[in-house]
Amino acid sequence: MAFSKRKISLQFQLGQGDFGEAGMDTVTLDDLRCSVNIVRAGIGYAQADITVYGMKLDLMNKLTVTQKFFFENQRYNQVIVSAGDEQSGMAMCFGGTIMEAWADGRQAPDVAFHVSAQSGAFELMKPVRPVSFRGSVDAALMLSGIAGQMGYSFENSGVTATLVDPYKPGSAKSQIASICRDIDCLSDVDDSTKVVAVWPKGKARGAQAVLISKDTGLVSYPSYTQSGVQFSSIYNPNIVFGAALQLESQFTPASGQWAAYHIAHRLESEVPNGQWFTDVECNYLDYVA
Repeated sequence: MAFSKRKISLQFQLGQGDFGEAGMDTVTLDDLRCSVNIVRAGIGYAQADITVYGMKLDLMNKLTVTQKFFFENQRYNQVIVSAGDEQSGMAMCFGGTIMEAWADGRQAPDVAFHVSAQSGAFELMKPVRPVSFRGSVDAALMLSGIAGQMGYSFENSGVTATLVDPYKPGSAKSQIASICRDIDCLSDVDDSTKVVAVWPKGKARGAQAVLISKDTGLVSYPSYTQSGVQFSSIYNPNIVFGAALQLESQFTPASGQWAAYHIAHRLESEVPNGQWFTDVECNYLDYVA
């Protein structure tokens, strides 16, 4: 594998105010020492914990958010994390609302800025126009319409159920969750790729499985869990919640197709021997928890 410098880019956007110039509400930080841990589990939200070094004091003060400040001021600052290298380029791997952010100067002059963020925390929980139909209607048609209202694309991996006289009020996410409960299917609202995906229970998302092997970045060997397997690989943004994975290993019982249900990315830039891994837990296909 050819050497390529790994990079993390952070883009911060203020919910209110600016960075000292009128209209300048966004700042991008590149080439700083940084670590990012992103966790995506279940059909809830993605969580990111970020630590970055080398930021200017005035910028850290501008971006600081405490829990008390968050709920009193409701500024809803945003952060977008992009990761990649000099060969493959950069791609967004997380975007969300900053829940907490603060400077830690206890090891000065090595001052760290910590950020805790959550995807889809507020912007997709706002009430939208209710969805209703008379008679029988394709559930996928309803879900596709909701995705369109959100500005997201729609990905259907085999859901064919119908509903009769449905009425779905509330937020876009609550409408999606209610429809999927009614037809007993799985779903994912991916706020990074702007995709609403649905697929039948016991199956996997997507038409083509992602190959996981030594040649594609599998680290060491998979291990077994009660519901499937878990493994680590070199950072792989193609592994998304619900995705079908084709695992190839010398541990032959672990080889085969699985569905990813817990994904964690561990990323570091400007750190010698830094982490650049994806940890995955998988279910058996046709397994119902």
